[in-house]
Amino acid sequence: MGALASDPLIVRMAATGALRRMEPRVASIEVILTTFETEALASGALEAAVLALDFVEHADDGLRLTPDLPLRLTVMAEDPAAFLEAQAAHTASPAHRAALADRPVLSEDEGFGEEAAYRARGLAPLPPELRGSACLEPAPAELLCMADIAGAFGLYAPPRGRNAVALVVDRARREGYAWAVLVVGSDDLAALEATREEAETARQSALALEEPALTAFVAVEAGLAASGEVAVDPAVAAAADLVVLRPGPSAAQTAAALSDPRVKVLGPPADQGPWTFGEADWEIVIRSAADHAVALASSGSAAMPPLPDLAHRLAQQHGVAVLPAADAVDVGGIDDLLCAVGGLRRMRWTREPVLATRDALAFEAWLKAPAR
Repeated sequence: MGALASDPLIVRMAATGALRRMEPRVASIEVILTTFETEALASGALEAAVLALDFVEHADDGLRLTPDLPLRLTVMAEDPAAFLEAQAAHTASPAHRAALADRPVLSEDEGFGEEAAYRARGLAPLPPELRGSACLEPAPAELLCMADIAGAFGLYAPPRGRNAVALVVDRARREGYAWAVLVVGSDDLAALEATREEAETARQSALALEEPALTAFVAVEAGLAASGEVAVDPAVAAAADLVVLRPGPSAAQTAAALSDPRVKVLGPPADQGPWTFGEADWEIVIRSAADHAVALASSGSAAMPPLPDLAHRLAQQHGVAVLPAADAVDVGGIDDLLCAVGGLRRMRWTREPVLATRDALAFEAWLKAPAR
């Protein structure tokens, strides 16, 4: 989208489909482009402009984003009403469109645009993230939004180097976050202490410039030992602000490990592997998380397996808190928090149970609360 922003032929453009609905995985990228130039429509000039991009290639069935991701391009004449109608139609899933079409039209005077189809049927308009199913129930009154997020969770940064702590902290601070959780992926006390020192140096530098300073918390990741115990060096765990548990293949062992008072967050599986828990497994794990006040991390990174919808629903039922996670390994990866929040909106999470909406003092109080 950014690569096409300066093209003089393009008037409007919008991503639609599963990408706009913030689905955890998308089968294709859908984009709408409009132009005033009728000759460009007839000649395929806009399609040619897209194909000229380095990351787009031609395939037998149309355009593809490399590697091997279909690009569905809709090119139309510029017309505000037609554009908004197309955007609404392409954003909603087939099931959602069918459910909406089944409702009788009560008013013909609702104008045009994405919200008009709902209002014409006496329904509350739904945000894009809630248009993936046949459900037409109104969005929760305090549906989570990006403006609610105060903290950035899941930032991986070495003490020094290309994506060093100082650069990541500075980017998070400039993006408006008040606090961040820096994750040390290894059981290395020296790396953890260096991470904390670099974060504090960055904080003092911001204060010296009389700019808002970011409060950094340092987490260490830990997996499960063969015995089922949390595999983390006691000295490292003591030096960290929290331990993020990478679950094992056994739901029973994972649930038992959540009783370890050092564990505050359950993250995705180690080595970017898929979740293997079934419905009964998730019930065991979520109940243990509720019993021991352990939060779930919901990743926005394409490199990490998404938290299953079932886990979200069970967490909501049992009062388990959640953290949108960037799982960012470079400075730009902080933007994946937008995807993480979009995923939480898709599952109808409200503001209150999302720990990242709390300010630094409230989040620290949660970290220090006695284990159950």
